Amino acid sequence: MAATVPLCRHMAGDTWRYEELPTWHWPMVSRPVELAAMLHRHQPAV
Repeated sequence: MAATVPLCRHMAGDTWRYEELPTWHWPMVSRPVELAAMLHRHQPAV
């Protein structure tokens, strides 16, 4: 989708990942542990 939709074109490429959480609009409220684990897993190397 990112490559074909102009609004999302900046998200195309190897530096972006797409993951889903089985949650509603605010994963930080409904799935905070899973969201934190996902963000930690994909943090950029310093």
